[in-house]
Amino acid sequence: MNMPQKKRLEGLSEKIFLDRYAKKDADTNNTRVGDVVLVLTKDDPKFPTKEVGEVTARNGRNLSVALRSGATIQTSIEHVTLTVEKTPEEMWDRLASAIASVETTEKQAEWTDKFRYILDDWKLVPGGRIAAGAGASEELTLFNCYVIPSPKDSRGGIMQTLSEMTEIMARGGGVGINLSSLRPRRAIVRGVNGSSSGAVSWGGLFSYTTGLIEQGGSRRGALMLMMYDWHPDILDFITVKQTAGQVTNANLSVCVSNGFMKAVKEDLDWELVFPDTSDPDYDEQWDGDLEKWKKAGKAVIPYQTVKARDIWHMIMESAWKSAEPGVVFMEHYNQMSNSWYFNPIICTNPCGEQGLPAWGVCNLSALNLSKFYDAEKRDVAWEELSKVTRYAVRFLDNVIDKTPYHFEENKNNQQKERRVGLGSMGLAELMIKLGIRYGSPYSLEFLDRLFGFIAREAYLASADIAAEKGAFPAFQAEPYLSSGFMKQMCGVYPEVEEAIQAKGMRNVTVITQAPTGSTGTMVGTSTGIEPYFAFKYYRQSRLGYDEQFVPIAQQWKDAHPEEQLPDYFVTAMDLSAEDHIRAQAAIQRWVDSSISKTANCPNDFTVEQTKELYELAFDLGCKGVTIYRDGSRDVQVLSTEKESKQEESNHSESGQADFHSNSQLKQSEQDDSHANNQEEPQSTQGGVLHCESSFVSEGQQKTKNNGDGNEQQLHRQDTGSSGASSSSVSSDRDQKDGARAQESNDGQESTNGNASPSAEVTATKGEESESASSNNVYKRRPQVLRGATYKINTPFGMAYITINDLNDIPAEIFLNVGKAGSDVFAMAEALGRVCSLFLRYGDHGNKVELLIKHLKGIGGSGSVGFGANRVESIADAVAKALETHMQEQACDQERQRNGEGRNGQLNHQNDTGQSHNNNNQQLIENGHQSNSNNHTASGNHQQVNSSRQESIKQAPIVAAIEDSSSAQKDTSPPMMSGMSRDLCPSCGSASLINMEGCKTCANCGYSRCS
Repeated sequence: MNMPQKKRLEGLSEKIFLDRYAKKDADTNNTRVGDVVLVLTKDDPKFPTKEVGEVTARNGRNLSVALRSGATIQTSIEHVTLTVEKTPEEMWDRLASAIASVETTEKQAEWTDKFRYILDDWKLVPGGRIAAGAGASEELTLFNCYVIPSPKDSRGGIMQTLSEMTEIMARGGGVGINLSSLRPRRAIVRGVNGSSSGAVSWGGLFSYTTGLIEQGGSRRGALMLMMYDWHPDILDFITVKQTAGQVTNANLSVCVSNGFMKAVKEDLDWELVFPDTSDPDYDEQWDGDLEKWKKAGKAVIPYQTVKARDIWHMIMESAWKSAEPGVVFMEHYNQMSNSWYFNPIICTNPCGEQGLPAWGVCNLSALNLSKFYDAEKRDVAWEELSKVTRYAVRFLDNVIDKTPYHFEENKNNQQKERRVGLGSMGLAELMIKLGIRYGSPYSLEFLDRLFGFIAREAYLASADIAAEKGAFPAFQAEPYLSSGFMKQMCGVYPEVEEAIQAKGMRNVTVITQAPTGSTGTMVGTSTGIEPYFAFKYYRQSRLGYDEQFVPIAQQWKDAHPEEQLPDYFVTAMDLSAEDHIRAQAAIQRWVDSSISKTANCPNDFTVEQTKELYELAFDLGCKGVTIYRDGSRDVQVLSTEKESKQEESNHSESGQADFHSNSQLKQSEQDDSHANNQEEPQSTQGGVLHCESSFVSEGQQKTKNNGDGNEQQLHRQDTGSSGASSSSVSSDRDQKDGARAQESNDGQESTNGNASPSAEVTATKGEESESASSNNVYKRRPQVLRGATYKINTPFGMAYITINDLNDIPAEIFLNVGKAGSDVFAMAEALGRVCSLFLRYGDHGNKVELLIKHLKGIGGSGSVGFGANRVESIADAVAKALETHMQEQACDQERQRNGEGRNGQLNHQNDTGQSHNNNNQQLIENGHQSNSNNHTASGNHQQVNSSRQESIKQAPIVAAIEDSSSAQKDTSPPMMSGMSRDLCPSCGSASLINMEGCKTCANCGYSRCS
């Protein structure tokens, strides 16, 4: 077979290839002049940076390396990675030979050539573990992910599961665990005369251990935790991530049954039950399968009866807020599963594309569909696709015999069922070449035809291999062909049934749709079955960020200069959520496993729309659903263990998803009897809500709105409520217990009365040093503070910075930027806490000016805006917000001296000295002010006086990123076209986005799932 000439990869593709998939030379002493190497350019423990370069000189252990970016650096051989393979062709040679080596001696050469053919030009892209390990090491597993048995409900059983999980993750594998086998919270544990802490608490242990492995290894651990809808702890499971620090290192999904969905639609009761733990066979027979337990005549104990719709609403609301938990329709999954009769599906892998039995594994590769376009016919190259698909099935089947096994249970199970997963990438690129708009009605017909064809060819290939090498040991024709998937398949393609009846099947399943973040980026095509997330993006270079287009968009623009991309160039955010689900369902029909896909939703998507979307997915036959609402979790209030469990009001009641419209903010009460007279801090965990609270604590009068929309000064003993305080009303259970806990984002305050934070600031270059001894007092936070929230665009997205005043001086700062649980969110919260601590300890003096001076101008990897409006970082944004706030303070004082209200109106107070207006919290946005309640009794807009206009005009607040008319340019990497992003753990840029049910970096190609 003719092979094209070798060509070297370029840019990010070359970097990903050399870093993750090329065979390495462990002895860097072999480095010579002219070698292409990866060199460590930033030795940071959290965000190390590597670049590709060529060695130009060597002097002992010292090297000169010319980077691809043009710079030359001096380094040592300890800081370079030397690869044996420099081009993909060399890797393809290795893989073809290694995977063909399990064939008989007579057929090895034949299949080496055939495998080399399908690998060439990236027609087949092997899974990351196969690409890195096959033929490179006899110790590296070729499987990506595993599902292990549900833990035995005992201390020993839980520790055994923990040990198995740790061993797999230490070797780079992801793990799925179903927690439903563990007894619920407060269930009796007779052996120790106590009660259980519950299944969710043990999930926290597994999550915590995953976090430790993330810190210690080069590949982050990945964990999926699942629980069935009948489990008594299901409510805690659904909401566990709404408590700060709980189960932070795992994906969560609820296993939903057909009966539960029926109860939801008919508004029926739903019983939460668990087996009778006193049954003498409990320890031996209970494995988490409730139906099997019932069929054996065993008793179950009812714990609680609730409305199914209440549970469903809780799942939807949590998914709306935070994209978790996902939903897997597990009963439907098992009805469709080809292994239903001998190996039930109990959990999925962390990314969700493989539902697996206990000890099941992911054995993955992907067809690059962009390579199967016939330009002459303007159609799919069907014959070529057929040939590559058939060869690819044999390739994956051989992996089962080639890989080393570190657990005998994995080996026994995989050789019994020989499960493989052939997926795809490049679908969006192929559809663009064909002129088909992703998500259109015609596209659904095309997807049905395309993926039906691939499934047919793959199944016929597996049957042919079975005729040659034998069927998988657990194969039985009658039950196999009676699975839901096979009935569907054989109804359309009867030739598949005939082939299986005559020859058997080599593999229990054949098709999947896995995320391909890293490999897809390396290849340079769209990843998985997703649309492109953007056509224009930015890559980091020596001079900042270079604007680039994805190749197919660049080709079109080169041929059509000055023209807009046609309408069939669509991105993930261009599609409606329903379009995403319908496309997923069209493909799911031909996928015997499942699909890792994210349905992207706009920020204003409501909880009710989320319900409709999930129910549509169930009705259309999807096996699972994951949505990502852009910006979700930005405002979610996370509780600490000192807080009462609370619920946010349902935004869907008003059809608003954005937190600016939340009209039901709640304020928790202060507990002045806290130990050591230490005030318990208030918190939003960075989730700032900039609206006025509708009530204050006992003993304080509510302010009254005079109806004219004017904000008037409050009596000092009842200053305006902080919009940053966004705690929810305590639940009924907590109220009954008398637990009116309060928020802790003002965790700047010490919770130990004996702890005294230092307030000393060292003077530099003429600055006056501030000594704590001048006024070594920590200023207690009153119940209610007044302030303003500033909306400022930053390199990490929109930041909402709330500054609250104590005695007319800034005393606390809350920051909300990024998704809850993200690194950006955590760092912003920490910055707010430290700034607040600094402001409230000791004599203020010139503290605000010092804070502005030290924060202003701090730069990062990108910036937003120009000139005075340029924002270099989140810290720089805080400094600019403080500057604006102080200017506002000065204007307010001038207005008060002139007898004017805040908006130029005369200031009237009632006889208690309180203003009549309840709108104390301001929002400063795009150089203008708007009250949190932006309507007046008369419906007229308020006028702003000249002094106010002048102060705002001078305020360094930049335009919002969503304002398309803005002249501001985001010079940080805006690859996501406004989509929320997080810090990448590999390159450190704010480029990590949710796609394919996984997190992928658009700057360096890092993927959490590959």
